[in-house]
Amino acid sequence: MLICDGLDEYPEPDNIEKLKNQLVNVKSEIPSIAKLKIIFTTRPEAGFPDHDKIGIKNYVRLPSFSPDQITSFFKKYDRENQLTFEDIKNIN
Repeated sequence: MLICDGLDEYPEPDNIEKLKNQLVNVKSEIPSIAKLKIIFTTRPEAGFPDHDKIGIKNYVRLPSFSPDQITSFFKKYDRENQLTFEDIKNIN
């Protein structure tokens, strides 16, 4: 899983579609990551371009994660490190 967080903070908003296309193309060029899931996150009120315009087929609106949900997320997707909310909170 590749999480591209803060797309609304991307320094070149007019090139968001190009970024998305480049990441999708890399998946098709490297067989070992063909099943890689890519998640883009953004603040909905930040003026993010229309999802139809940039070719994003599916989107969901998520509320903020609670500390327990953050820990559960890392248990599921980061099996090597097993980070917790407290671990992440304490990273400088």
